[in-house]
Amino acid sequence: MLLVNKNITVVGMGLTGIASANFLVSKKARVTLIDSKSRSKLEKNIRSLNPQIRTLFDCSKIPLNSELIVLSPGVNINSPFLVKANKQGVPVISEIELASRFTQTPIIAVTGTNGKSTVTTLIGDILKQTGKRVAVGGNLGRPFIDLLKIEHVDYFVLEVSTFQLEGINSFRPNIAIILNITPDHLDRHKNFKEYSDLKGKISAFQTDEDTLILNKDDEHVLKQAIHSKAKKVFFSMTQKVAKGAYLEGNCITTSFNEKEKYFLSVDGLRPPLKFQIENILGAIAV
Repeated sequence: MLLVNKNITVVGMGLTGIASANFLVSKKARVTLIDSKSRSKLEKNIRSLNPQIRTLFDCSKIPLNSELIVLSPGVNINSPFLVKANKQGVPVISEIELASRFTQTPIIAVTGTNGKSTVTTLIGDILKQTGKRVAVGGNLGRPFIDLLKIEHVDYFVLEVSTFQLEGINSFRPNIAIILNITPDHLDRHKNFKEYSDLKGKISAFQTDEDTLILNKDDEHVLKQAIHSKAKKVFFSMTQKVAKGAYLEGNCITTSFNEKEKYFLSVDGLRPPLKFQIENILGAIAV
């Protein structure tokens, strides 16, 4: 993706917006960073901003010369000023979409209504214990775009929200996980179906070379698998799965390549972890 001398507007001066703007300037783009808040409320945020970046405060208007718009997660993609710009032919994308275009490193992306942070952290820890070099972030901690600074990474492990998935059009995780779907953020999304479909969008651009991991105990999650081309892996608290991880009695068991393998006994877990068994299953299924 060529960015040299391209006029790009970044919307939102939070952590993600600042990181996105700095990244784009490093790629020689001409960047304008806007926010609807006043400068006085954003002084701390902009301290790390590259001085080449033009800033507009108290602003909800896209500059007329914009060729691309990059959104922070807190900015509603359906805001009138963004809808207007998009209708005028200006592409609107999320930060994870932008970042994914600048890496060939495998991506593991986790979404769901509950447990995203826990599972993202667990996967990162498990991979690190196997000797892999892992960068963990996304909606958790450092923005994906900022993780690109880290050299020699084997995997990016990302927590991904519906707000970020709204603005993707090619984001393709090698492994995607949908943990669960229950009503949430309905003040932002039109209805539960739209919210559910946005969770499913995590797999929209996967191919049959990729993997989609699903909670077999959640009917709303399973519905999102229907149109996915990815290979399916499951986890369950209530039933055996042919491929994935499940709880059988007090034992967490995995099943891959038609071979079942005892993983660990939940009896040995500390009390706080016993409440995280479903999240542990999701992480192990990776």
